[in-house]
Amino acid sequence: MFKKIRLFQAIFALIGLLFAVFGTMSYQRYAGHESWMEVPVDITHAELRVTRDNDGKVTYEARVEHQYVVDGRAYVGSRFYSHPNEADAMDTVNAFNNGGRTYSLRVDPDNPDVTTGESNPQLMGLLFAGFGGLFVLIAIGFFFIKTEEDGWVITRGNLDDDPLDRTSSMHD
Repeated sequence: MFKKIRLFQAIFALIGLLFAVFGTMSYQRYAGHESWMEVPVDITHAELRVTRDNDGKVTYEARVEHQYVVDGRAYVGSRFYSHPNEADAMDTVNAFNNGGRTYSLRVDPDNPDVTTGESNPQLMGLLFAGFGGLFVLIAIGFFFIKTEEDGWVITRGNLDDDPLDRTSSMHD
């Protein structure tokens, strides 16, 4: 039993560590994004994508391909807009294809391949790092939990009953 608990702790800590590292990297990737240059994009194509998972759940996405120019060099990319139904997704696709919707991106001036359309892209990284850190702390806390093998057992019953008191109602 003791080995199973320690294995669980190690796996829990590893998952937490991976979340924390991923979150920290994501957070740092978008550091200073407020000062990145904002560039308009040209919509080159929009299409409906329908996917079905193993449980039969259907997802409708409008996939929008775009192009933007930084320092005279063209870059391409895409964004996805998830919708609860096909009609809403098609409305989005049609709006982009007919020029009714546009957007701009914030572009890292040192690496124009790194972009964000989010107002606060660091938030997700911060959340991942925070939850990862919490997992690691919980795993560390598990190391302080005693088991039967350690000679410490959580007792059951009424805490007011003294197990050494032979006159207690529990022993009648």
